Amino acid sequence: MVHWASGPVEDIPSLVILASYLNGRFRTSEKHNAFVLFLMKLAKYRSITPLPLNTELNFDWLAGFTEGDGSFFISIFETKAMLSGYQATLNVS
Repeated sequence: MVHWASGPVEDIPSLVILASYLNGRFRTSEKHNAFVLFLMKLAKYRSITPLPLNTELNFDWLAGFTEGDGSFFISIFETKAMLSGYQATLNVS
């Protein structure tokens, strides 16, 4: 586990620590591809092998996301438009 003191990232060693922490944690191909490009530029100073895209979504990740910097809302209501007579809506922000 990487421990990080709060503050700005201002030097290459800090970027390496950040890259090591983020490696393997991306869930969308767009963000993963952008991270790989970042690692290619960082390779001038330190080579880090990118881990594959992480498509596994578990409840711990969701709980951490909503606790740290987000929220979610689930609503269930009756509607004749659905076969079951109910519609569920999930909003994550």
